[in-house]
Amino acid sequence: MRRRIVIGSAIGALIALVFFLRPPGILSRTPGEDAASRVEEAKVGMARVPAPSRIITKSLFFEEYGSSNRSVADDLEAVFWLLNDCQLVVKNFEAQFLPDNQAITSFLRGGNREKIAWIPPAHASVNDQGELTDRFGVPIFFHRESGLRFQIRSAGVDRALWTDDDVVYPGGSVISRDD
Repeated sequence: MRRRIVIGSAIGALIALVFFLRPPGILSRTPGEDAASRVEEAKVGMARVPAPSRIITKSLFFEEYGSSNRSVADDLEAVFWLLNDCQLVVKNFEAQFLPDNQAITSFLRGGNREKIAWIPPAHASVNDQGELTDRFGVPIFFHRESGLRFQIRSAGVDRALWTDDDVVYPGGSVISRDD
């Protein structure tokens, strides 16, 4: 009995020693990170977003959002599919509290449990308030229809939401200001 206690104590001490004296990167949540880099935040404009550990660079959004050879509808479609893509990676996406543009943009810039950024922290289409903007510089309006489905609206050329030139993706049953 005494031998088991001694062996158990020795194993416990060894585990504690490895845990407390480990070099950075060993036993940390993300390989290669130390505790300081996990809590470090990147500041872009006025919005503070946790520093992402991975940035997705192969996507329609990353490559073409806001480019001159695309339309506003194409941009909104890219955002729509970006949200769909992150739902495949983030567990319980439908339970995420994403009430507005700023929260959604923060989430897409790495402010999620997985620290994956679908939108690079310094993307030109994110304003100083941390909101994703359309090609006219107006924050996009997100309407969460369900836990997994969004309708996305651009103010259009007149830069005013809820007017006839607004662009909405996906179309179909379009929400109105009174909804």
